[in-house]
Amino acid sequence: SGDYFNVGYKDHDDAAFWNGRVDFGHTDMKKPGSFNIFVDYVDAEQGSYLGGSGSLRTASYLDNTKSWGAGFGVVVAENVKLEGLRTFNAETQNGADLDDLTKVQLSYKF
Repeated sequence: SGDYFNVGYKDHDDAAFWNGRVDFGHTDMKKPGSFNIFVDYVDAEQGSYLGGSGSLRTASYLDNTKSWGAGFGVVVAENVKLEGLRTFNAETQNGADLDDLTKVQLSYKF
C-alpha cells in the first residue's frame, strides 16, 4: 500500500507526506500464530504530519524526516499481538542524521 498527502496547514501549505509499504502475511487477532512482515518508506516534509496514524513510528519519525523501515506483527495469543519496527537511514529533510528507531510493543484487544 502507499499514500501521498499534500496538506495545507499553517505556514506549510504545500507540505508533502509520502508513504509506501509492502506486507507479507496478515495478523488476525482471533488466530494465534498469524503474522505479517513488512518494509516501508516514509518521506515527510516539515508540517505534513498532523498527528494520528496506525504507524509504529513515533511522531518525531513522521515529520521533517525520511527513512526506511522493516517490521513484524505476530498474534501470540487470542487478542494479544506483538509488533516491532526498526528504521534504517533515518535523517531529517536537510540530511542531518537521526538515530534509527527500534520499537517493540505488545497490544491487547478488549
